[in-house]
Amino acid sequence: MWLRLARLFVPPVVRSRLRRAEARLRCWLPVGLGGRFREEDVAARVLRPGDSGSLARLLERPGRPPPREDLFRQALDDDGRFCLGIFHAGALVACGWCGPQWAAIGIPGIWFGGDSVRTDLRRRGLGQILHQARLREAARRGIREVWAGVAADNLAARGALEAAGFVRVDRPESAERIRNHRRASGARDVEPLLLWRRIDPSA
Repeated sequence: MWLRLARLFVPPVVRSRLRRAEARLRCWLPVGLGGRFREEDVAARVLRPGDSGSLARLLERPGRPPPREDLFRQALDDDGRFCLGIFHAGALVACGWCGPQWAAIGIPGIWFGGDSVRTDLRRRGLGQILHQARLREAARRGIREVWAGVAADNLAARGALEAAGFVRVDRPESAERIRNHRRASGARDVEPLLLWRRIDPSA
């Protein structure tokens, strides 16, 4: 907690050092005391339409309209995509989608996206666990390569993807289409970075 408060009042260079110190500390702490999660601490599975309520609760944000469970039910029943959920102590704590996310705006490929980690459990390794579990499920389904887009200023998300084997790819036309789509939908206007990873069928 003290590290989190200190980051609000110190220069960026010091904040970076604090983040590294916090990450090292969490490696030694048990999960119950704020330590990093390991794969044996959680359960991973593909979400089903019956999980729409848990998914909606995970994605609730103060000051925003509540997510619509009926839309999640439809999306979770779509054979063309899947949502991988991470559970801890029986509760959904992280999720991420895999599917043709940008096909509607003319961008081909299978994409990772829509990632969410419960607010109070962020920066504790759940993102990396989510990526690895989703890669295994994608391999099981015969997917051989995946794409991901992250905001240029989202260093945590980019770091988790790179740790999972993603590399940055220069596709300026696709990046501009995504940025224009997000701008038109009222989302935060930020430069998207595109990353790519090949999937080993034996993963």
